[in-house]
Amino acid sequence: MRRPGFLAWIALTSLLAGCGGGGSPSVGDGIAVVGSAPGPAQLVVSGRITFERPSRNADHTLNFQLTGREPARGVAVELRAAADGRVLATVATDADGAYAANIAGTSFTVRARAELRRAGPGGFGFTVRDNTAGQALYTLDSAVVTPGGSAVTVDLHAPAGWTGTGFGATRAAAPFAILDTAWQVRELLQQTEPGLTLPEFQIYWSPLNRGEEPGGACEGRPDPATGRIGSSFFTASGRPASDSCPAIPAGIYLQGDADGTLDDDADEFDESVIAHELGHYYEAFLARSDSMGGPHALLSVLDPRAALSEGFGNAFQSFVLGDPVYRDTLGTAGQRVFHFDLDRLSQPVLSVRDYYSEACVAELLWDFADADDLQDVDRDRLGLGFAALHAVWRNDLVATPALAGIHVIARALRERHPQHAADIDALLAGCAISGSDDFASGETGPDEEPGALPLYRPATLGLPLTVISTDRYAAAGETFDRAWNRFGTRRFIRVELPASGGMTITASAATGSDPNFVLWRRGVDQCPQGGACSGADDSAATGREEAIFTNRPAGTYVLEVYECSNLGRRCRPGPARGETAIEVTVTQP
Repeated sequence: MRRPGFLAWIALTSLLAGCGGGGSPSVGDGIAVVGSAPGPAQLVVSGRITFERPSRNADHTLNFQLTGREPARGVAVELRAAADGRVLATVATDADGAYAANIAGTSFTVRARAELRRAGPGGFGFTVRDNTAGQALYTLDSAVVTPGGSAVTVDLHAPAGWTGTGFGATRAAAPFAILDTAWQVRELLQQTEPGLTLPEFQIYWSPLNRGEEPGGACEGRPDPATGRIGSSFFTASGRPASDSCPAIPAGIYLQGDADGTLDDDADEFDESVIAHELGHYYEAFLARSDSMGGPHALLSVLDPRAALSEGFGNAFQSFVLGDPVYRDTLGTAGQRVFHFDLDRLSQPVLSVRDYYSEACVAELLWDFADADDLQDVDRDRLGLGFAALHAVWRNDLVATPALAGIHVIARALRERHPQHAADIDALLAGCAISGSDDFASGETGPDEEPGALPLYRPATLGLPLTVISTDRYAAAGETFDRAWNRFGTRRFIRVELPASGGMTITASAATGSDPNFVLWRRGVDQCPQGGACSGADDSAATGREEAIFTNRPAGTYVLEVYECSNLGRRCRPGPARGETAIEVTVTQP
């Protein structure tokens, strides 16, 4: 195809997993150019980078028979000398996927990199890499272009890879579709807090990433190098290799399994899933998350920290996409789907209603912020906008001495928006949440759980206090993670240290029990990893755990106490003990 004044339109030739050289472009509102080569014979190269995205059917499943061309926004584009691969110019596409650069008039190729990057204040850095190919960056290359004039247009298009009956060997659109959701996250955050710097982070995707994990000694531990990741997940700091188990680099890992079997689950076109995981990135690097992670579902009865984190992820994807519906497709070509609508949550989803429900938390956060310019279907009378929640996450949540939970968010919103306090309380009442402050003072539910309330038991220095760890809400059939992130397994004690100095903590239970504890201050573990103050040793022989903390500043601490076996084999092999009374004493010399 020819255009006036241009030589040719170059289409996609291949998707390569391989690292390219050259500098990184700076993405602004328009086209950015870095490294244009000087010389008398200048050639203007321009074009557009696009990727194929399937449409969605009315039932939220994917439709690969009706697809569209989406712009690859903000991605890095390199122009390379055909002779030796030298980078002649590095540019970034604009919001329409367009790029332009001047280079010396020589044969060249165009390479689009699955990368968003800008240095300095307000900068960001997201890449999509193949965790099964040495973490190689995905790239999209043109054929060699030999110019015959002073300007040429080179367009690259990445197809989804659907053949009509299955996926081919190359699914070129996937990395760019994933990166486009990261672009939308960046747009939301820049609009909310202009100049906000987003820490660099990696996103990993591979057609080999599937819902399977290694067994044996590495049970419950994903193996990114082979694609056995279990499910799509986020890890802020990763995990080093240990014994025979492989390392897990920090990043977001997304499933790409689309081999035509019943268990297919590919997430590259599931924007909700991607944005949810980026919500965890937001919590970890821009705010605070106290969640311990682990498996969860809308009907799970979760530790309040996990409920807030997962509920936030569900709401965050709606803020990013401007849509209250969460969608996660499954099966061949996304012909099955799990979905829910934050504006229309109802029974049985909300049969679990309280501060330990991720469904309730998600609905609350959406309703707190929901406004007419979004989709205020349930007319909740509020419309504080995402900016209101952003201010709470970035400030109040970071500073609270309590653990992260919906009570902290509610208190902060009331204080920041007192004119809406009654409406906020009305929404909370709809989820049976009654606590009045960060420590859930006055909370009335659930009254059927032994030892559940108060949520934070106050400690008196020198006097014993008994808490009860349970596995009542363990996931059915789950033994490895059993009640890892479930309500009631970990109990909280509020400790007020009147003066700086040390403290000694002891936890005792029946012989054969393995009581453990962690001391927190504003979400930070007060015992460095490997420190002598650990309260998580194997104490089953005696049923007693003790740790000494030194040089602690005066102030409020939270002591988390649990029976290790109730958490599952991740904590201790063997069966769970179930309801276990643990006597805790905190003393200060």
